[in-house]
Amino acid sequence: MEFNKLEWDSEFFGFPVGKLIQEIDSENDLKNFYSETDLKLIYYITKKELVEELRSNEFFDVILVDEKVSIQKTLNRDAKIHPKVEIYDEEEVDPDLMRLAFTAGLHSRFFKDKNISHGKAKELYQIWIEKSVKRILADIVLVYRLDKRIIGFMTILTESKNPHVSLLAVDPEFEGRGVSFALMSSMEGILISKGYEIVKSETQDQNKKAKLIYRRQGVEFKEKHYVYHLWRNNPTIL
Repeated sequence: MEFNKLEWDSEFFGFPVGKLIQEIDSENDLKNFYSETDLKLIYYITKKELVEELRSNEFFDVILVDEKVSIQKTLNRDAKIHPKVEIYDEEEVDPDLMRLAFTAGLHSRFFKDKNISHGKAKELYQIWIEKSVKRILADIVLVYRLDKRIIGFMTILTESKNPHVSLLAVDPEFEGRGVSFALMSSMEGILISKGYEIVKSETQDQNKKAKLIYRRQGVEFKEKHYVYHLWRNNPTIL
């Protein structure tokens, strides 16, 4: 079966990690894949939910870690940058921003996977926000400040034709006070000024609160994907 070995993930976790880029159609596919590779963890993203027969196979421990919905929005040309929102241009990560990065990851697949410790998942998001601030994993980092305290943030990648929002979080203490709307409006204003017309992202299908916010912002919901982590078992292959 066709897959890509993920060098960064393998180094981070300390064992071989890869991404499967071919559909799983039968348990025999999993048996062959098990024989062909030494990957310990495989990411598998598909449009169709795996049937019980495949999820309970003897070769891999299959964990459904996320159900994501692709979203996109046509940018509002009248969008304005909120006075409390600014582009984060510091070289080091503010403690409030680091804390919010952990908040952004709390419901992610890495925190949901029982085989990944919360400490390791937090470390991953620490690296993510550090590299975003250094403009390696993001081109724009927006923060919402209230009396110098950062209570919301968003990271945006603009390397493709359509920019992509990667991380978004609001301090739970300030939810429902328009922080996410201010961040989204500011993001749109900045992207419009750079000549973009559409922005894309993903959201978790189970996150009803986020989906409600997005609908109010005129966001379109596209394809749904199931995200699985396949952990290598130790069966006897005859």
